[in-house]
Amino acid sequence: ELARIRLGASPDRVREIDAALRLSNDLLRAKQLEDGQNHVDALQIYRKYADQTPALREARRPSITRCQVAIDHDSRK
Repeated sequence: ELARIRLGASPDRVREIDAALRLSNDLLRAKQLEDGQNHVDALQIYRKYADQTPALREARRPSITRCQVAIDHDSRK
């Protein structure tokens, strides 16, 4: 949907749409990594956005906590 809207958008709007698409794709990738037990790489993506965007900090907190717990658990094996 965003890709289609991008076609007729102004340059400023295109930058906003591109940022939204990057965010969406990165968070999808982080979830896939987390589901595949690659918690370190997933955590890196989640933290990147949590650090950059205060509004996302709270939204990503459960994901970050899950990854940290999984990493801690794996390191004790």
